[in-house]
Amino acid sequence: MQWVPGSLRAMTRHADSALAAPTLEFVHGMPARRGARALRAARRADVAEHSEIRLDAERAVAHLDHLYRYAVAITGDRSEAEDLVQDVLEALLRRPRAIRDHDNERAYLLAMLRHRYLDALRVKRRRPQLELERAGYEQQARVGERPDARAEQRDVLDAVARLSLHHREALVAVDVAGLSYGEAAAFLGLPKGTVMSRLHRARANVVAALAAPA
Repeated sequence: MQWVPGSLRAMTRHADSALAAPTLEFVHGMPARRGARALRAARRADVAEHSEIRLDAERAVAHLDHLYRYAVAITGDRSEAEDLVQDVLEALLRRPRAIRDHDNERAYLLAMLRHRYLDALRVKRRRPQLELERAGYEQQARVGERPDARAEQRDVLDAVARLSLHHREALVAVDVAGLSYGEAAAFLGLPKGTVMSRLHRARANVVAALAAPA
């Protein structure tokens, strides 16, 4: 089986809304320096007017697919992934967040999900217990999903799950959540170069795992 990073990535882009271009009448006839100051003032006023958006559960639904794929890849378990996504939506139902409109909404939601995952991981480490086989995952075949495609997905997820946490997080942030290197760096709180290095190593390890004989 051959795996490439694009097989995990949802090729979507988050487009930040740009400030409206100034009208010609606004700057016509004004000295260059005064015109530049006026433009900056107008832009600051526009940013202040639209400085925050209300991120609630209804708005988060637009990112549901990315959240679920990220959760499945980081946990390796669909049931646990569904619980994490549900926790995020419930948190937004209880208390919508106010974020700057130029912030990446998806990255903010992924950060909420990641924090919950790490909290659950710390609880598991404090309370060691035997891991049960994920029979539920294996039995939950999706309608119309070919057995061979399902097996390939399982192989990829297993290979990702065997990565160390910091390598797995870099891989999932870029190749599953679709964040850019810069966005992933901000999301994980790491330098961009560190994210790229971990991502390169994680991809290599996944490819090696899939190429190894069963």
